[in-house]
Amino acid sequence: MISIGDLIRASLRMRPDRILVGEVRGEEAFSMLSAFNTGHDGSLCTGHGNSTADMLARLETMVLMGANLPLEAIRSQIASALDVLVHLWAPILCHTCEEVNDIMQFDAESVHLGKFADLTLSFDADAIIRKMERLLLIRSDVLKALENARNEKIIGKSLEAHVTLNVSEEDRALIAEIFPDTFHQWLIVSKVTFTDEQLPAYEHCGVSVDKCAGTVCPRCWNITDSDAEDGLCARCARVLAE
Repeated sequence: MISIGDLIRASLRMRPDRILVGEVRGEEAFSMLSAFNTGHDGSLCTGHGNSTADMLARLETMVLMGANLPLEAIRSQIASALDVLVHLWAPILCHTCEEVNDIMQFDAESVHLGKFADLTLSFDADAIIRKMERLLLIRSDVLKALENARNEKIIGKSLEAHVTLNVSEEDRALIAEIFPDTFHQWLIVSKVTFTDEQLPAYEHCGVSVDKCAGTVCPRCWNITDSDAEDGLCARCARVLAE
């Protein structure tokens, strides 16, 4: 029998960005708590208790079912995992988070007076913001071109569009870095082609819109060159096969 704990441990070996578990009821709480404290800060699970104090006590018990650790060590791990989460939820679950703050004895007298834990990022957030801001400017031009194509009755909806772009080498490299295979999905069009030819100029790039030729996938409505009998595009066929 494969337990939830086995699934969590298996997922940790796959270097996930997020781990979502519907409910922890036993020793899998130890694996989940380990995930919270080993770089998987966006993970989420639920648990049930009669009160905030009972839930924290039950969490300690469930962790002990999976690991023979001193109670102080378990409470330290729980406090580390809950610290940021409690501050984020404080404006919404004010009374519950205040109870957690009292029970866990965080630094501040009230959760609403406390400070967030120091955040150490393993990436350059400012650089990512600059890249996305540039991509959003390009998308803004594409959206304008799509609207013009609708007004001219070239297309009806955006998924009928084949967008041709004339962008700089830097922008093309940026698109390849962020959206190596999914740029058309981000623009909600069926096809994107890059060219060095002169195109109608917009504020940040050249854009032309034509009606996309091909087969409409009955699952995602993208137009592709699929010649499958059921009309599915390669992506949908792969997803259904899995």
